[in-house]
Amino acid sequence: MSSTYCTAAQLDLDYGENAVTDYATIDGVAASATTRKTEAIALAGEWIDAVLRSSKYEYRLPITDTDTADTPVLINRIARALAMVYIYDSGGARKMNQAGDPVHQYEFRRQWALEILEQIRTGTLRLNAVC
Repeated sequence: MSSTYCTAAQLDLDYGENAVTDYATIDGVAASATTRKTEAIALAGEWIDAVLRSSKYEYRLPITDTDTADTPVLINRIARALAMVYIYDSGGARKMNQAGDPVHQYEFRRQWALEILEQIRTGTLRLNAVC
């Protein structure tokens, strides 16, 4: 079972409800958007946990803040970014540059999230979290 580090409402807050729903809608079926959001959030949680299983946090998943028992803010932001990347990816290439190569609107967010996760995994960044 994957951890849930963010909510659909938080995705909508970060990226705009219309944008998230548009990207998550498959074949014009709006009902699929809710399912895809849920799946993206679960995937983001599993992705985070998979990376952190090889860290000092491996026996304390899901990650929780030491003081509040909530998801640490940084983990929440990483989850939001990874969930949105998955949602956006599900539609395939949407934009092309002048050379005709696909351009990923959220690639910078994926890179940021993976870099921060790697820093947490290796201990370069330390969360205020139970470990």
